[in-house]
Amino acid sequence: MSLLINRRRFMAGTAAGATLMASPAILRAQAGPIRIGTLTPLTGSGGLYGPVMANVVKAVADEVNAAGGLISSRKMTRRMRKRGSGRPAS
Repeated sequence: MSLLINRRRFMAGTAAGATLMASPAILRAQAGPIRIGTLTPLTGSGGLYGPVMANVVKAVADEVNAAGGLISSRKMTRRMRKRGSGRPAS
């Protein structure tokens, strides 16, 4: 067997090395609930349908959790927080 490295052997070795390096991260999947988020306008021109969208997300998360959760019985959680610059638009 030749010790000459050609492009095919180099790419195969690189792919195998990358797989070995990534496998611990794959095996250590995150535990705990699955967090979901949406961009829903609560004020301004989208203020009419934003709260409805937020309620739909909450209803779907509650329905999925009542059915036993998602992957490996992981529950879904949602968190809504207000973010903005704190200054009125001019």
